[in-house]
Amino acid sequence: MIADGVRAREAASDPAGTRRIDRIEIEVVDGLEYEAHSPLERDGVMRVGEPVERGGSGRGASPLSHFLTGVAACLLNQFIRVALAEGYPITFTGASARGEFRREPGAGFQRIKVEIRGESGAGGGGLDEALSQELVERAERLCYVHCTLARVIQMTTVLIVDGRSVVSRVAGPSV
Repeated sequence: MIADGVRAREAASDPAGTRRIDRIEIEVVDGLEYEAHSPLERDGVMRVGEPVERGGSGRGASPLSHFLTGVAACLLNQFIRVALAEGYPITFTGASARGEFRREPGAGFQRIKVEIRGESGAGGGGLDEALSQELVERAERLCYVHCTLARVIQMTTVLIVDGRSVVSRVAGPSV
């Protein structure tokens, strides 16, 4: 199912530019504490909040934490999907995202770096350089969040396998 999905997305062409829509509903729980969910994913409730030192209850991750989580999780999903679809000898173990931004009004993120961590198969070896580069490029191309953000800010993806950085790729308007 995953392999078919990856191949269908990569082969898809939408000359009419058909719009797809995703939606999130947010309900105030108390003050700066919210519950968010997609109407299509009723069981996927997210708790959003602010720390006590910023006037929140301390229950729930901040909106910026959710934003960076979405960036890293979307890209990690695509790495896992492509690796499963192709039978690549790698198991993904996690991701981290680091966003640099300015806090004054009107400012925003300037660059985001996502590290994707994996381990090679039991026999070692993992992916050669060409396959590693192809994996990064395909995962980025399939990630809506990465593609959207790379239009306006610098996005860096680092693939780390067995504790060693094997690919670092930068995309964005200034690249």
